[in-house]
Amino acid sequence: MGHRFDPIHAGKLNNEERRKMLPPDKVLQYLDLKKEDTVLDLGAGTGYFSIPIAKLVKKVISVDVSEEMLDHLKQELEREKIDNIETILHEIETLPFNDRIADKVILSLVLHEVKDLNQTIREIRRVLHPKGKLLVIEWEKKISKSGPPIEERLESFQLKRVLEDNYFQVSLKRINPDQYLLIGELKKD
Repeated sequence: MGHRFDPIHAGKLNNEERRKMLPPDKVLQYLDLKKEDTVLDLGAGTGYFSIPIAKLVKKVISVDVSEEMLDHLKQELEREKIDNIETILHEIETLPFNDRIADKVILSLVLHEVKDLNQTIREIRRVLHPKGKLLVIEWEKKISKSGPPIEERLESFQLKRVLEDNYFQVSLKRINPDQYLLIGELKKD
């Protein structure tokens, strides 16, 4: 497991530089969001993706291991008067949900932090509707001016293979020079 993002740096998550590098409207197009969707945002942090998703769907469930990060999110929800986001304080390796509750799942820059990658992906597969969609954003395994140490990053083709080994069909997209997207759907039986 890599280091966890320190909530003391929460301000970095919503700054203008990040919005240019990882524009939510462009990224969320890959999820094909529908008004009736329930979306799980795993490792939601301060709601960088949860908030724009909530404006497009029926319900968002934002999960994070940091109470401080979720407190930031709750303050933003009050300020913007958003009432369709449920916040859950929990690790993502074992999710406290019934099977197939989510139409879409998003994990942004969090998989490199989990204790057990395969267990986490099995949990995602369990909670994702069979016709659902998964979107993973991660740091490319290379030196960059921000992000986790290089030894904690997940190489794009290796993570793609791990998802495929866990019954996902996956496509890889480059969103910027330092980060990549993996878009997954469950393989048909």
